[in-house]
Amino acid sequence: MSNKWTDWQTFYLPFVRHFLQGLAAKGEIVFVIDGSQTGSANTTLMLSVLCRGFAIPVAWVIKKGEKGHFPEEMHIELLKMVAQVGLPNGECRIVLLGDGEFDGQGLQQWCCDNHWSFVVRTSSDRLIDFDGEVARFDSMRTTRSICFIPGALPLANAVYWRGKGHAKPLLLLTNLELGYEACHYYKRRFKIETLFKHLKSAGFYLHKTRLRCPEKLANLIIVVAFSFVFSFCMGLFIKHNIHGKTLETMVRKDRLEKIAPITIAQIAIKLDAV
Repeated sequence: MSNKWTDWQTFYLPFVRHFLQGLAAKGEIVFVIDGSQTGSANTTLMLSVLCRGFAIPVAWVIKKGEKGHFPEEMHIELLKMVAQVGLPNGECRIVLLGDGEFDGQGLQQWCCDNHWSFVVRTSSDRLIDFDGEVARFDSMRTTRSICFIPGALPLANAVYWRGKGHAKPLLLLTNLELGYEACHYYKRRFKIETLFKHLKSAGFYLHKTRLRCPEKLANLIIVVAFSFVFSFCMGLFIKHNIHGKTLETMVRKDRLEKIAPITIAQIAIKLDAV
């Protein structure tokens, strides 16, 4: 973990480049950014990409300390790491999703400069422009489930979204031109929560690491990320190519459609079925 020749650029970037170029050929790449506590001494800011309904780790940066907001400079640093892949911006749509930590103007500017779309949550006390009148976002009153406010900020439109299952409305900022489209994308942001669950308590137990050095932890995540990708691909193969009694020993038929590929892979490894 402490080898100076081991880093993301050398070992993981080649995979990321090949993987993202494959997704780009399909016309759309959706990234999700979020942070999570890693061990007792560090926090990881991770960028993932959505593939087949699941989040796949792409890039990450580490900072010392318990979970808390990362400075906006680190948000942009992470995006620049992925931008070096050379994504064909003109040929496919690139969308970035994030929660309220990522509503800074610097990140919005970077996305606009690099032709990325973004949909991020923002705080209720955010001041926005209501057709010439500036007021807090939460001062808005409407009976509509989705309300689109164009030109709410210099670089972003705003979306007031009262979705099913949400006790309070979600307040979003986006450079997309349609409110329902922004909501459609933001629904997918929560896939990264499932990724963190698999990387930690439901699979690879990153939360129990005793590594305190950010550089060593970043290298450990390379190993874990490759293991996650391998398990994910193995689970997809099992799910779609193995049938009959062999599959039934691993998972019940009525659960097959809902169970995650990586969970199938973990079960198969425990049963020595592959």
